[in-house]
Amino acid sequence: MFCVMAEELHFGRAAKRMFISQPPLSQAIRQLEHDLEAQLFVRTTRSVKLTRAGQLLYDELQQMEHQTGHIRSRLRAIAMGMRGVVRIGVTPSGLYSNFSTVLRYFREHHPDIDLNVTESSTEIMNDKVRRGQLDIGLMRPLAPMPGVSTQVVYREPLRVAMRMNHALADKMIVTGQDMQGMSLITYDPLRSPYFHYLSTQWLDRHNVAARHVQGGLLPTILALVDGEMGLAIVPSVFAQFKSFGLHYAALENADAYLAELSVAWRSDETDPLVMSVIETLLENRTLFAGSGLA
Repeated sequence: MFCVMAEELHFGRAAKRMFISQPPLSQAIRQLEHDLEAQLFVRTTRSVKLTRAGQLLYDELQQMEHQTGHIRSRLRAIAMGMRGVVRIGVTPSGLYSNFSTVLRYFREHHPDIDLNVTESSTEIMNDKVRRGQLDIGLMRPLAPMPGVSTQVVYREPLRVAMRMNHALADKMIVTGQDMQGMSLITYDPLRSPYFHYLSTQWLDRHNVAARHVQGGLLPTILALVDGEMGLAIVPSVFAQFKSFGLHYAALENADAYLAELSVAWRSDETDPLVMSVIETLLENRTLFAGSGLA
């Protein structure tokens, strides 16, 4: 009521604008001045003007209205899943799967959503997602954990990494026969069970009897390859980075042994923001480089 009167500076117009008669408006303004112990308007027979106190009150109320609108807008955005912080875990190898493109996409298209990224192993992430300590996990497939839902966002074939001067470096496709008797750097079965399983499957399928040098983790394994300790079977995404200046050759029947990256979340998740990010990741799977998904 006060703001309308301050804008119109005319009791008749202000009353008409508020669909009331003039006397109740005049009485309300006098009561407000009495309550605030300050004269808000200077009244004459010809005009109405704001006093300094009235102008200050009007300015403060306008600012409060603006702040209230801003708060409402932010609350509405949060409620609709358009603003806030989402805790997301990513496996070390998953970080190489063009995850930086995903981050840039969110900064460009969803600037009000902050992704708080943590690097972690699949085993730890799986449990943290289930416990609600992480909102989303980008992890390698494991046996399904109760209460956690997953969907694949990225698939890629395996390759064999070697030094540029290795005897197999001139081959476009490396077969199981080519790798017979070769020194091979494998994966730690406890700390990297997924890639240990996947690479072992390929080796067994092709009856490869390699000399296993030692077990390790990505990307440390690539440093061992560079140190001429042996070959290593790795996800093909590493080839685009030319890590350590190594050569990456395709593997025989590689399409039958695709390394997968999945997005995981609590099955009972109801937070609109978290579900919005999950939906965005699933709808934009091609952001992950080399995705073979339809």
